[in-house]
Amino acid sequence: MVAELFIKKYTLIMKKIIAFVLVFFCVIVAYSQPLPDSSLNRYNAAHTQKDKTKYLFDYLWDVVSADSNDVNKALDLLAYFNTHKDEAASDCVQAFIASRLNRRGDYSTGLNMTLPILLKFEKRKDTLGILTSLKVISNCYEFAKNFEQAIVYARKTIDIAVMMNDEKALSNTYNDLGATYAKMMMPDSGIIYAQKAVSIDSKMKDEYNLIFSLGTLAENYMANKDFDLALPFLRKVLHFGSLQSTPWGTAYTFTDLAQTFLGLKQYDSSIYYGQKAIQASRYMGYKETLLKSYEAIYKSFEESNRSDSANKFFHLATAAKDSIYSIEKTNSIQATSFREQLRQQEIEKEKLKTAEERRSNIQYAAIAIGLILFILFFLLLSRSIIVNEKWISFLGILGLLISFEFINLLFHPYLEKLTGRSPVLMLAILVVIAALLIPFHHRLEHWVKNKMVEKNKKIRLASAKKTIEQLER
Repeated sequence: MVAELFIKKYTLIMKKIIAFVLVFFCVIVAYSQPLPDSSLNRYNAAHTQKDKTKYLFDYLWDVVSADSNDVNKALDLLAYFNTHKDEAASDCVQAFIASRLNRRGDYSTGLNMTLPILLKFEKRKDTLGILTSLKVISNCYEFAKNFEQAIVYARKTIDIAVMMNDEKALSNTYNDLGATYAKMMMPDSGIIYAQKAVSIDSKMKDEYNLIFSLGTLAENYMANKDFDLALPFLRKVLHFGSLQSTPWGTAYTFTDLAQTFLGLKQYDSSIYYGQKAIQASRYMGYKETLLKSYEAIYKSFEESNRSDSANKFFHLATAAKDSIYSIEKTNSIQATSFREQLRQQEIEKEKLKTAEERRSNIQYAAIAIGLILFILFFLLLSRSIIVNEKWISFLGILGLLISFEFINLLFHPYLEKLTGRSPVLMLAILVVIAALLIPFHHRLEHWVKNKMVEKNKKIRLASAKKTIEQLER
């Protein structure tokens, strides 16, 4: 009896220990693998780094960004990739975190995070990473109200998006430019870019992107005080089912509606949508939309002679503004911008130096080709020099190599644009060029050798005749 009780008690203890161990390992696995199994398998199954980067960015912006705990999830993901020494993936996650911090008003940290990441993407020649980093940097400058720099970085993404043939990225760039011009109170330029974004999104039937592009178009009409023209676009966005899946789009749409109704002097509607915008912004921690909503509400209360409520929201708006645009952040942005301008100047110097070296190398190659052709023609036309066929072969091979290098130097920048800097495609094109040059080289060499043989025979025959004539004399 005692033995049975002991066995039962021992069995119960062992079950608890096993359950504890299983739970412990599940927690460890859950912490060390923040990506779902299906997502992790798709990421690992990607054949190229380009495909991995694209999938990871899609996962971060489409899935993680919709969660109010997006930054913490991204930090767990960053720890996972750091543990596995996946530097490219870590850079992608950091770029995403920087964009989230920017939306929460910490544009200074976001900018300081993204600039070094841009350098890493540039060294790896990761086009998608470069494009995303430039977009995040532009957004940080925009939120910091450094609109000139925001436009400079946004424009850089246009050429990359066109080169990648990525219409969605191109639409996002046009939308960013339109939004920046709206904040600069330059709606004439902003409407052009916003309409371009709407046109691309409509053609692609991309309802998710239309939330932002239609909102940007409305913001430019708002900047032009055409609130009656802005309202239909914002109402159209409200009917999109995908609006609920994008907290940022939701917060901004409600904020725009609050400002539009304020402009139309429909103060109750402005307060209603302002409060909805505050709710969406607080949930996700969006500082910019929170500030704009506070301002729209306190102005609506002020215009409708409700001073107590107006004072309350005025103080909230002032506190939010001080939090976002503190002196420390402004100074930090200015210092960072200055350092980045110096870096860009150094890059431009390097580009000019590289271009000058390329121009010099092309000239040297052209001179070398001209010199070889001159020697060949001189030997062909000479009536007194007998040339060995081995010298013709040597000069032919030398001319072939220099011609190939000349073509490579001349067309290299165009090949980079055509292939998107893909080493495999560039190598394939160079192989095709070489395959076309070799038969041409063989034919030219064969023709020159035949001419040289005929010329040598004539020289020898003339020499023999002269010798016979001398002997006869």
